[in-house]
Amino acid sequence: MLTVACVYNGGRYTVEWVEKLKRGVERHLDVPHQFVCLSHENVPCCDTLPLIHEWQGFWAKIELFRAFQGPTLYLDLDVLVTGDITPLATVDIKHELVMLREEPRKLANSSIMYWQTPKTTIYEKFASNPGCYMAQYGGDQWPDFKQYGDQAFIADHCGALRYWHKILSPESFHVFSFNGQPTLD
Repeated sequence: MLTVACVYNGGRYTVEWVEKLKRGVERHLDVPHQFVCLSHENVPCCDTLPLIHEWQGFWAKIELFRAFQGPTLYLDLDVLVTGDITPLATVDIKHELVMLREEPRKLANSSIMYWQTPKTTIYEKFASNPGCYMAQYGGDQWPDFKQYGDQAFIADHCGALRYWHKILSPESFHVFSFNGQPTLD
């Protein structure tokens, strides 16, 4: 069965963001799935798996690859689902990880990811020396780093990477709002 996952570790987001994402997925995903949140806290609206590390901010996403073996569709909390996302959960990939490509800089973006087969090597590599990788991949130092953070680490260590725009038409992504502004629903 498909897992739809998100990560909640505090910061500027609240549990309401998890609830809003879950409602959007329930309305706009037409395949059987389980919605699961990785978090240090219990999230009442869905199943919750505990984060086992204290990796802050976007680095907590690395635990996705420990927790979910596939098939898994991951969505950031600031991704608002506004239309049918079934094509994202039914693409035929083999061993690849699929990510967005941020234009115009052509950088990997981890806001929406999908994998069907285990990607535990991403987690294992990072967990072997997280401080080193956090320093190597920077943080909020853009533009000093062309590509930085979790998305650069994931892209560099996932094995085979594909981008959504190579699999699905651009119209498939008009069903999201990436502006981080919640909408009423």
